Amino acid sequence: MRFTPQTFVELGLQRSSPDVRALGEAALLATDVATLDLDAQAAALVLGKPEETEPWLLALASTEPLRALELALRASRLTLRFALIDGRLARVLDRSARKPSSHLPAPAFWLALRRALDASPALRAEAAVSVSAVPLDELRVRAALSFVFPERAELWTASDHHAGLALEERTDTALVLLAVLRGVPAVAKATSWPPPPKLLEGLTDAQLEDVATLTRDEQVLAQRRRRAEVKRAEIDVAPLLAAVTEPDALETLSLLTPTPALLEQVVGTPAPADEVAAVLRESFLQGWAREVQPDGPPRDAPWSSPWGAAPKKRAAPLTPPPGPPLKRGRWETSWQADGVSLEVELAWKAFQQRTVVNPWDLADVLPMGPVVLPLVRQWARREPALLVATQEIDDGGLDEALLLAWNSRRRQLGLAAREFAKRFPVRANEAALRLCFSDVAKEREAGVVVLRALERGAQAELAALNPEQRAWVDGLLGARPTLPARRPVLPTFIRWAALPAVVTRDGAHALDDAALAELLAVMKATPLEDGAPLLACAAPYEPTSLAQLAGAVFRMWLAAGAPPKEKWALFALAHFPSDAWARVLGASCQQWAQGGFASRAQDAVSVLGRMGSRVALAEVHRLATRIRTLGLRSRARVVFDEASARLGLSPSELEDRLFPDVAVPEGAVLSLGPKLALSLEQRGAAVALPEALRRAAKALKPAVARLERLMTEGPTLGALHFTETWAMHPVLRLVAERVAWGIFRGEARVGLFVPGTPAKGDVLPLDEALGVRPVHPIELDDLERTRLRGWVTAPVFEQLERACYPAKELAGRLEALVDAEVPVVRLLALERLGWERGPVVDGGCSVDVVRRGEGWTLSLQLEPGIYAGDPMANELQVITGVHLDAPRPLSARVASELQRDLITCFTA
Repeated sequence: MRFTPQTFVELGLQRSSPDVRALGEAALLATDVATLDLDAQAAALVLGKPEETEPWLLALASTEPLRALELALRASRLTLRFALIDGRLARVLDRSARKPSSHLPAPAFWLALRRALDASPALRAEAAVSVSAVPLDELRVRAALSFVFPERAELWTASDHHAGLALEERTDTALVLLAVLRGVPAVAKATSWPPPPKLLEGLTDAQLEDVATLTRDEQVLAQRRRRAEVKRAEIDVAPLLAAVTEPDALETLSLLTPTPALLEQVVGTPAPADEVAAVLRESFLQGWAREVQPDGPPRDAPWSSPWGAAPKKRAAPLTPPPGPPLKRGRWETSWQADGVSLEVELAWKAFQQRTVVNPWDLADVLPMGPVVLPLVRQWARREPALLVATQEIDDGGLDEALLLAWNSRRRQLGLAAREFAKRFPVRANEAALRLCFSDVAKEREAGVVVLRALERGAQAELAALNPEQRAWVDGLLGARPTLPARRPVLPTFIRWAALPAVVTRDGAHALDDAALAELLAVMKATPLEDGAPLLACAAPYEPTSLAQLAGAVFRMWLAAGAPPKEKWALFALAHFPSDAWARVLGASCQQWAQGGFASRAQDAVSVLGRMGSRVALAEVHRLATRIRTLGLRSRARVVFDEASARLGLSPSELEDRLFPDVAVPEGAVLSLGPKLALSLEQRGAAVALPEALRRAAKALKPAVARLERLMTEGPTLGALHFTETWAMHPVLRLVAERVAWGIFRGEARVGLFVPGTPAKGDVLPLDEALGVRPVHPIELDDLERTRLRGWVTAPVFEQLERACYPAKELAGRLEALVDAEVPVVRLLALERLGWERGPVVDGGCSVDVVRRGEGWTLSLQLEPGIYAGDPMANELQVITGVHLDAPRPLSARVASELQRDLITCFTA
């Protein structure tokens, strides 16, 4: 008998023996699919040429849905028949080599089937009857059918979803993706899109392309269906506005088409007490009002497109002048005095043969001496995680490599670079300047970014350059980033009718939709670090309308699920700051960090720092001092330090200026009682504190702690700054009157005073060369201490009676701690004194506690370590080592405070 595709189909419907299946596959592979009849084409879908039949079936489903449905039904029956011939369905979790060779059709087949059924409800009912008798024991069959029939909830349950996620076979994964699409009720809320990487890593490129097409189409259709449902339904908007911070409520509100009746429904509802919810609610109401009643000035404001019609010519490469020389570090100088041994020369020759250097090879590289530095520098530019190495080697070439990671996508590298610049500012400034003279354009850009972040910190190093070098650096710093040659594509979540009008400064004209689209494109193309291109385009327009535009785009971005690729909508708040949205970002940061969106939270902190307003910086300071999320707190500290450098202030001075402003009522007397309790008296009777004074009372405790830290290790405050803040603020002055202050010219103390009424001690002249800070008792002799005790009667912290210890005793006390057994509770008590646990390493433990100061670090190494999940798990710790990293001798007050911390928490 001559075997034909039709014969294969007829025989295959009766039995499915291996020889018949092999003959059928051979016949189909040798035949043009387009010439076959419907039954043979169905067989080709199952066992034939999927790379040819799937695109053809997709096209057929869009042009002839009924024919595609009939073909899909025949192929479905044939496939299910093959799976049932041997009495059981394919076991998808069986990894043995005897796995049945019959597989379900590819995802494109099921997509075509669903499209065909969606086009004809009557045929959907017929198809449901045709598969109703099929046993549903097999997971892959249920996954595919649940996609085709989403109304049948029993086809795919939550347990099926978890079992499907555990599949590892490539042929099964694509089918499980069908079930996790948004449209299967059982997993609609538990599904995130895109799918987990585990589901995608086993797919081929062709399967990935199929999944991408399928998911894109399904997402568009699901969004259209939901928008239509929201438009048709009578939705009570008040509960959604009350829970406006919830993602589901945000998404639903963004799909609403406002009507006058809807506005009347929500205008009278009370605003929520939560400030974040109140701002989001007001933003929605304003957008709906603009959609219902679009009014305002005529949309004919002048606009000049920043994208020219002619393509931009590529600029000629720049040739920088010779940069400042690289200074030899301490490590290089000390090594050269020892000479080069034969073993080192042999090791270096062997090392030169290697083409790849790993980070863990650094310990083998360092003993080779300066001859290896060129290779280490080249490697460090590829892998700049070298904070420890740069501190140990003290080499400028490695400093440059570390600064290249300033804006790295790997957050830990960026934080390491910023921490290095904070601890070693001179080396960081010199390395950033050397990067500006690099022959590589990207390295020059990195050097400019670091110099702009350091701002006034590099003035001394800039002054040391010759005129040609200074002109080159000034040119790089003065150049502004240009817009890309092609205008960015705006996202689909922007609702143009809900955007506020951007008006000119006189309020008489507004931008039309085309100009507004170009303004948003400029906003998308502008980096967070430098908003010059955007600010230049937006200069003729009213700042309040621009801030409202940025807030509206940010709200739409949140409602769309905050897609990371469109986070320019978040960055726009930095270019056009608003106090209301600054409070929203500050309140959202901690929620995002704890909810699994750490990257979004850290971006939001950077935006707050770039806003630069008092409210925004106060939010950054709160995140840097009062939250427990370590990564976000570290990032907030770095952002706060960078913001203070841009303002030309020290972090302590910026903290003082962020203290709440207050106004004491006329005729009232403000006083400071025990435990920093504020009280207000008017006409001899106590009265309640106003809201501003209550906020100031809450900020008193951190201010006093900051003042004590300034006494123990901080720098001096400028005389003018002290006068503007501690001496003139009605609340801070009450604290300053209970502290003994020293007047310093450089490192030398030139006076003592207490700013009481009347003031006691030496007069403080308003001289920029003078500094002021609380005097440490170790800096006083007995006569001065006795004199100050008569001036300070009720100190706010321990000052004059503070225990002091000579600096020469510090080394002995540290040596005595080695091999000492201490309870973990005493180590945890150090955290209240400013110490920190080190990073969590393998095993989930912190193996050291660290105390950091300006240019020095003291760490205690522990064994077995403090477990992060349960600090009391290892109740007894052994101090295996003590390391003090200080390039110069510690000051007397710092050495005394370190000993005081150790004596306070440890027994003698």
